[in-house]
Amino acid sequence: MNWLLKFRRIVSKPVGRLNLMLMALALLTSLTQGNLAAPAVATAASSLSISGLTANATSIPLYSKFELTFNVNNTVATNLQFPYDPVGAPGLQPGIGISVQALFLPPGQSDWSQAIVQPGFLYQDYQRQQIGGQEWLYPNGQPVWKIRFAPKLKGTWQYQVQAQDASICTLGINPCTTWVSTSIYSFDVGPAQVNNHGFVQASTTDPRYLVFSDGTPFVGLGTGTSFSLSNFTYDAAKQLATDSANGIQLLRVWMDGTDVAGSSWGPWAWYQGPAYASYMPDPGLWVGPAGSGYDYVYDLTQGVVSTTRTCIFDGFWQGPIAVKPNTTYLMKVTAQTANVTGPRITSNPNYGLTIKQGFPGAWPNNCPDDLAASPNLVPYLANSSSTWSDWTTVQGTFTTGSTQYFLNNLYLMLDNTNTGQAHVAQITLQEQLPDGTYGPNLLMKSQGNVHEDYNQLRSWDWDYVLDQAAQQGVYFKLVTLEKQDRVWDFINGDGTMNPSGGDDNFYSQDGQKVRQLHYYFYRYLAARWGYSTAVQSWEVDNEGNPSDTKAFDQVNKLAGFMHQWDHNHMVSTSFWTSFPASTLWNNASYPNPDYADVHAYTDTSPVPVDEHDAASLYINVDQYVRSFKVGKPVIRGETGIETSNSQEDPLLANDIHGVWLHNLTWAQLDSGGMYDLEFYTDDIAKNNLYFQYLPVHDFLNSIPLANGHYQDAGAVATGANVRVVGQKDLVNGRAHLWIQNKNHTWYNVVNNIAWGQLSGTVTIGGFTPNQSYPVELWEFDDPGNLTKVQSTLTADGAGNLTLDLTTLPSTVTDTAVKIGDYSQAFSLQLSPILK
Repeated sequence: MNWLLKFRRIVSKPVGRLNLMLMALALLTSLTQGNLAAPAVATAASSLSISGLTANATSIPLYSKFELTFNVNNTVATNLQFPYDPVGAPGLQPGIGISVQALFLPPGQSDWSQAIVQPGFLYQDYQRQQIGGQEWLYPNGQPVWKIRFAPKLKGTWQYQVQAQDASICTLGINPCTTWVSTSIYSFDVGPAQVNNHGFVQASTTDPRYLVFSDGTPFVGLGTGTSFSLSNFTYDAAKQLATDSANGIQLLRVWMDGTDVAGSSWGPWAWYQGPAYASYMPDPGLWVGPAGSGYDYVYDLTQGVVSTTRTCIFDGFWQGPIAVKPNTTYLMKVTAQTANVTGPRITSNPNYGLTIKQGFPGAWPNNCPDDLAASPNLVPYLANSSSTWSDWTTVQGTFTTGSTQYFLNNLYLMLDNTNTGQAHVAQITLQEQLPDGTYGPNLLMKSQGNVHEDYNQLRSWDWDYVLDQAAQQGVYFKLVTLEKQDRVWDFINGDGTMNPSGGDDNFYSQDGQKVRQLHYYFYRYLAARWGYSTAVQSWEVDNEGNPSDTKAFDQVNKLAGFMHQWDHNHMVSTSFWTSFPASTLWNNASYPNPDYADVHAYTDTSPVPVDEHDAASLYINVDQYVRSFKVGKPVIRGETGIETSNSQEDPLLANDIHGVWLHNLTWAQLDSGGMYDLEFYTDDIAKNNLYFQYLPVHDFLNSIPLANGHYQDAGAVATGANVRVVGQKDLVNGRAHLWIQNKNHTWYNVVNNIAWGQLSGTVTIGGFTPNQSYPVELWEFDDPGNLTKVQSTLTADGAGNLTLDLTTLPSTVTDTAVKIGDYSQAFSLQLSPILK
């Protein structure tokens, strides 16, 4: 099925082209309530309670996960995913959620107003297996509450857990200061585990660079990537092992592509329908009927309105639906219908709205007709009147086969109808338990109001993957929101629904519904993964509008909000073109984004680059973005060597040794310090080019780039074919350079164009006159073989060091050079409590 393969490829490699002080007081207080809460809070007259509190340990290493598990009883909240919000927003009912949090009092403190507040979240556990090459996740027990916290100070911490909802708070009173609270407990924090350096953050001594909490440099070589949606944790574990072994530290991943929040790439999609926003599968959602209480419904139509959508299906985009063999399940569909007439095929008298399974290993060419022989999972629902029926729930049961671990695709359809309309508010699939009760819903994001729900299965996947990444020393730049996601775009600022809405609704403003929903989601991110050292940063939006101040306000407010709840991670965003330095990254009106981001390919670079010369793609852009002096790290979140049609140059596949990747990666020794993430990784995998990263990582790993002393090397080269980039630290008598035969390009290699021999000299000044310095040369040939050579250089009377390139073997295409003593390069400045 070409349309399926096309969309699946888009998901696997998504198309990426294309002051907190200013926060409204009502919003800030409603969502940061409890930040100064003391433990001695009187419990209101309510049955709301906390029970069964357990901790994963009584003593943990620094930066490690401290996890609390417990139950919250007798809440009146109707949405356990949302925090208690006494104000809400236009179109967003106040008081429907519940706030659960813990206060963590640092060692040596007795004033609980100094406690760190960590939000909690509702957690569903899953069983995990790999069956038939696919991940099988199945709910394990009932949901519980969790709080996760990673301490950054050694010593004894105190904590207590709190909860509040509308049963103990009065709507409109903001903030609510009444909580139910547990007793005060404690745990101890000892030294960090080997190789756990804490969280990635901006250096305070050199704003170009990222470092870890303990001051260790963060090299940050990496790519964009994705994981199989049908084999998520297994595919991720394999990729992470490869990345870690090859010195790849930083991965940009579209978390929004796994549909934790919103509807982008959700489990349900219009079967054979067109993409919306040019690259996302249409989820089959539309604006719910006025007064129904539903913002969105799954919408099916035939012959009544211009859009014909007879089938939407589940089981492909987010992977197949896991079930257990020989098990009975209850399926329910809550819907309303109108104008349903039939039968269209008169030999079959039955027609209407229903849901069916597809056939194993087969895709219907025509839905619903090709599924005529598949039995209904719920009875037909039909109403021929032009007046919509009341909301009705139909249900049915079925039993899985003796070896069945996954359902075939589910198809929600208008079956055998001439005309018809249906609004579907909820679809559930539950295991019938031995005691006659039913288990959790196995269908993720299967209510029309998907913006009111966080995907528990995919959240569990991310729990697993982030813990694996932390063990492997790999870090994620996670894209969290998609600007063209229908569920954000269709909600106006006044809370009304608008099918013609767009980016203005997505960016939203404080006090409006979409912005409030984004705050809720960011609180969930902080609660669930704020502990994880594997998160490098949260990227608000993939490729927003670089000319829209509303986009600037969005990232500034969400970053400011996140700094209240997530005490460990950076926040930024990205844009489809340009580098809005003066308007955003260097603008005092937007102080909260922690680093700048740029997307620049050979065909979208803000400065000229040579498509045939990968090193220029880095060096030219690096110097361009640094010329704006934004005073913070810069990450190029996407780059690649493209042709004029915004596709990767197909000739790169012929560069079997990865000269393009070698030059692009070693060019990162340039003095701007931009971190670089290659977007296209197919050729890296096909030609197994991961080896190109490891020497660069090992070379840079011993250089204390963030010590505040490094400056451009100012190296002078002779020889028409010599390129040199690098830096020097004259305080400590060190330098590092990359010297390249600039004719040795991927294009010349692929086209058998001679590149000549590296020759000439490279001179670098500022060293102590007449002093000798150790030199280490990392020499590379065309296939990328590495030879290391130890030597010394003596500065002349003016303090200049000169390297004679004519002494290099004729096969050397480029060499990386370290000058000076790196045996004791690092002197981490830790606070006394960390020592």
